[in-house]
Amino acid sequence: MESKHNLLSTLSESIKKAQNGNVFFEEIYSNPLSTTAGKNEFLFFIKPEITIESSKIKLDLILNLVLGKVETFGLTIRNVKILSAAYLEKYNIIAQHYGVINKIASNAVANMSESAKEKFKALYGKSVGEVKVLGG
Repeated sequence: MESKHNLLSTLSESIKKAQNGNVFFEEIYSNPLSTTAGKNEFLFFIKPEITIESSKIKLDLILNLVLGKVETFGLTIRNVKILSAAYLEKYNIIAQHYGVINKIASNAVANMSESAKEKFKALYGKSVGEVKVLGG
């Protein structure tokens, strides 16, 4: 991984550019050595509320904490992309994200995929119809 300091600086600068409307969508980091997927992959979003320009929000400290945890757990960052507020709005990403969460929270079983139901049964030894499944 690029040095934590360099990536922190790049992230911070790119977020400021997005705050000023100078970024719509931009990949700011790509790891050419990470050509294959590891055992696990995940997508990590930084909530837009912490990227609001404010003296009360310590963005550099937050980013430093996040990158420190990535380093502590030996994770590899494949790439980093900045999605501006305009991008999120244009593609309705926030509403879709919270819509999925709301569906699962309000009626988990009705909104679970068949694959998730199969995994549930494999993990707990009972089908979702045999137990009370709560959303969350």
